[in-house]
Amino acid sequence: MRITRYDPYNALACWRRDMGRLFGNGLRAVNEDFAPGEGNWTPAIDIREVDNGYVLRADLPGVQRDDVEITMDRNMLTIRGKREVTGSDDDGKVLRSERISGSYCRRLTLPATIDKDGISAKYENGVLEVTLPKGAEAQPRKIAVGG
Repeated sequence: MRITRYDPYNALACWRRDMGRLFGNGLRAVNEDFAPGEGNWTPAIDIREVDNGYVLRADLPGVQRDDVEITMDRNMLTIRGKREVTGSDDDGKVLRSERISGSYCRRLTLPATIDKDGISAKYENGVLEVTLPKGAEAQPRKIAVGG
């Protein structure tokens, strides 16, 4: 199963971005509701199903390990935190700013078969990996045929 985020304004945003590049006028994407360089952002995630559960990977470039918070409430997994972009006005005149800082939050509804006590996470090189094991009742089992 592949999960992709639906964005109804994606074609228009791509067109505006291309026109901005062509004419150099810095048009902003349609679905941006914040100023460049600050505001909320959404980290990209991948989810894979493996034999004994699921593996979620989230790209969190520039985020410190201590700025990542993962919670599980009922069947809702929440990944939240904050990314700070360093730099000051003393570094020179900003010609283009595309790096976004600020808070992020991703919420995912998980199957009820997840072993909530077995969830683990690791963070390395800007990639968060969360392992979500299936509970024993969700594991496939072989049934002997009696005669």
